[in-house]
Amino acid sequence: MTSFDLRLLSPNTGTFSVIASKEDKDIVVKLHRLNEYLSPDSLPEKSNKDSHWNPRFGNMFHMTGDSSMFYTEDAIHAAGGKIEPEDWVGSLDGAELHPLYESKLVDSYNYRYSTFEGVSQNHMYGTKPRTILASLANLNDSRWNPKPRYWVHSDEVDKRTPSDWDKPFLIGFRNAMSATADSRSFRATLLPRDGMGHSIQLLYPSATCIESLCLVGNLNSLILDYAVKNKVTGGNMKIYLVRQLPVIAKERYSSEELEYVASRVASLSRTSRLPLDELNFYSEPKSHSWDPLWRDTLRSELDAFFAFKYGLGRDELEFILGPEYCDAPIGQASSVFSVLLSCEYREYGEYRTRRLVLEAWNRLFGV
Repeated sequence: MTSFDLRLLSPNTGTFSVIASKEDKDIVVKLHRLNEYLSPDSLPEKSNKDSHWNPRFGNMFHMTGDSSMFYTEDAIHAAGGKIEPEDWVGSLDGAELHPLYESKLVDSYNYRYSTFEGVSQNHMYGTKPRTILASLANLNDSRWNPKPRYWVHSDEVDKRTPSDWDKPFLIGFRNAMSATADSRSFRATLLPRDGMGHSIQLLYPSATCIESLCLVGNLNSLILDYAVKNKVTGGNMKIYLVRQLPVIAKERYSSEELEYVASRVASLSRTSRLPLDELNFYSEPKSHSWDPLWRDTLRSELDAFFAFKYGLGRDELEFILGPEYCDAPIGQASSVFSVLLSCEYREYGEYRTRRLVLEAWNRLFGV
């Protein structure tokens, strides 16, 4: 690692990246050399890259500091209020109450990952509150939404959302992560305009609606996650780390590419009441159903697209994905996604992401 490499990987902080091999280092450096930073405070020498996303970051509600604003279900009912069990929007004394989302309820492209519905009071609160994963039947029901622990006044949600944010959704990512234990570490999603606890970091890019969807696709891409796993060693996705991630400049998307990415992101995200119907060119018929293989295929197409857009070749993509088999020697392959490989072998009997991403690359760009 040269001093220029270090400055290139962490222009804001100069922090050291713990990278396993020279081959991994060469690819991570290339990702940063060819692409822009999400939000640089400073730039490395000889670099003319600036950020055109100009994002703002923020939290909405702190789970401890703002707890006096939270209502439980029992408190709402005791005060004569009511809650609609379909979208979990409530009302009390003529005021509207919105669900308060926490990171444990959401995942990549999925704000309906788990729910507090069915969890006993003893297990709902405390230091390690439990949730129940959404079932396939839940996810296939477009009327189903996760039940929160708390509700907040809608006017407080409005106050804590930038007044110039005119999108019909919020963009958030999970704060907690593990580069070594997670199959995917960076998990971003589109969210309803409800309350958000501080474990969900919010992102407000300077972008159109369609460009914002492309940024979400970029943040959830395999290649961005590869950079994260090589750069982040702690248990939290700190904002100063996110600012230094390499992303595709929004000016580099053609109109066709914008539609290609945004349509897939919208189809993966619009599974329930998330209001994306105003983007009328998204007409994917399965966008309100939950077919796991169909969703994995869409994600693999995005992964292949972004690998190419980042400036990588097929051989580098194969290296990043790692070996094809669980018991294969690493050799000339990265071990970054070994957890993903192991999880998919247990679930599918194959490394499905690897196969689907390489098949998508072949369809889009040839062998």
